Amino acid sequence: GEQWFRVVVNAGTRDKDLAWIRRHAEPYGLTVRERTDLAMLAVQGPEARAKVIEVLGLPALYALKPFVGGFFDANGSEYFVACTGYTGEDGFEIFASPGDAEPIWSALADAGRDDGLIPAGLAARDSLRLEAGMPLYGNELGRDVTPYDAGLGRTVKLDKAGDFVGRAALAERAAAAPARVLVGLVGRSRRIPR
Repeated sequence: GEQWFRVVVNAGTRDKDLAWIRRHAEPYGLTVRERTDLAMLAVQGPEARAKVIEVLGLPALYALKPFVGGFFDANGSEYFVACTGYTGEDGFEIFASPGDAEPIWSALADAGRDDGLIPAGLAARDSLRLEAGMPLYGNELGRDVTPYDAGLGRTVKLDKAGDFVGRAALAERAAAAPARVLVGLVGRSRRIPR
């Protein structure tokens, strides 16, 4: 919007991220307020799109492209729905009021039960994101691991118009050989990689 933007951060880095945003907003006289009155539900897997559309009654989600989100009205409430996930599968994240979140969770669990939908924790998500090659800040990315070190240089647009925080440091790193290189490994057993 004209007066706000949405940032979804890693829960483990929330305080550090919020401080960084405030520090960079201050010179512009901007006030940063954190919105904490939303719950997020994540649904991943081959049937995620159909189940979310079924539960929310939003056929418009068929057209939502990966890594895009928007506001949608359904069942008398407004939701922010993003076609995102961290497993490599088709996935959706639904941001709703806490009062709406529990009924949506229950309806999704019911709708997916016959298709094998089960709740999964962060360890399951983490093993899937590793298999999909999706980096996590604090693991494969960090203040000392640039996108170039992680094989993600394609995500840095040094030729884009305008300046951005870190441009000079990233341009310097782009011109040099990476200090380290992130590689994928193939597991030889059924053990979950950690």
